[in-house]
Amino acid sequence: MDTHSFTLLTDTAPGLIVDNSDHYFYPTKTYRVVNGEGVTLRPECNYFGFVSGGIAKISFGQRPKYTLLAGMYFSSPGTFKMENTTCNHTLVLIEVLPEKHYETIGFSSFFTIGGPVESKGRLSAGEGLTQTALIPPLRSGDPSLVHQHYTSDIVEAHKVRPHYSLSIVTKGHGFCTSPFGNVRVESGNVFLIKESGYSYAPGVDGQPHPVGKHGIETRNSSIDLITFLPK
Repeated sequence: MDTHSFTLLTDTAPGLIVDNSDHYFYPTKTYRVVNGEGVTLRPECNYFGFVSGGIAKISFGQRPKYTLLAGMYFSSPGTFKMENTTCNHTLVLIEVLPEKHYETIGFSSFFTIGGPVESKGRLSAGEGLTQTALIPPLRSGDPSLVHQHYTSDIVEAHKVRPHYSLSIVTKGHGFCTSPFGNVRVESGNVFLIKESGYSYAPGVDGQPHPVGKHGIETRNSSIDLITFLPK
């Protein structure tokens, strides 16, 4: 489903699921990797990954292999390797291209492994939301990875963002709401929130609303998101 606020991606097949490589400022690609299949790693790129199921094994340089369980995450330059093992796994991999903003700032991922994520975030952000910076930006302009936990039965006020974001639903279910329509999201889904861009489009009420205006709503269930922020 695609609206002026978000794009919902439910395909579970391995391969490219979001192509933002032509973004004017923050070029990225997002892949679903199943048992090591679905992406060809590029050494000149940088990566953020989240293991959504099973057990994944990666190696970096001369270091030993690392085992990542479901709920764990990592960042790395593109020189890491995903090991082909008998362990079944599914992960979402975000590829940061060395172009435009990222080329300008000379972005390079710091090799990091963490998790599994906790049951809720460490920092209260209001409206039933707690969040934790899993992989924070090491300097201004760097991308980051955040865990967001929304409690049950909340309605978040609509807002806009100056840049897009990409979220993986790791647990629970809820709704992405917007003036352009609402959609249910649940564990396993990936969705893209669009940036505002200071443009407007007609909503379901026939009135103009800012592109990218959105919120999260939960009913009888909490929801957990792993969110990639490009800046």
